[in-house]
Amino acid sequence: MKKLMVIMICLLLCPIVSHADSFIIGDNISFAWNANSDGDLAGYRIYFSDTSGVYIFGSSSPNLKIQILCNGEDSSLECTTYSTNEFGIGTWYFIITAVDLAGQESDPSNELTAVVTAPNAPPSTPTGWRFDTAP
Repeated sequence: MKKLMVIMICLLLCPIVSHADSFIIGDNISFAWNANSDGDLAGYRIYFSDTSGVYIFGSSSPNLKIQILCNGEDSSLECTTYSTNEFGIGTWYFIITAVDLAGQESDPSNELTAVVTAPNAPPSTPTGWRFDTAP
């Protein structure tokens, strides 16, 4: 069975959309977001936690997964997408912030939840198994 892959769309500084922020996935997590249009954008920081709402911010945070630079020599990554398979089985929470050239960080986005399952997990057991006695 193919690994399940979900693209989570995160709109910076937008209202939380509670029905679209939690996914059950295989072991690959892919994120996408709308580009920040500020002229002094340096990049983005993606934070993770195993506890909802608990994050430490900043470039040296233990919750910082990656800092994506959009300007300069280190801007080899696409600036509006990111994928990782470095999270183990369990429930993980993610937010993203924008960072300007002066190092100022935006407010965090809405929180996304990913439930990581085993890679290539077998399908769920069928339910309702019975003899069909209908004529």
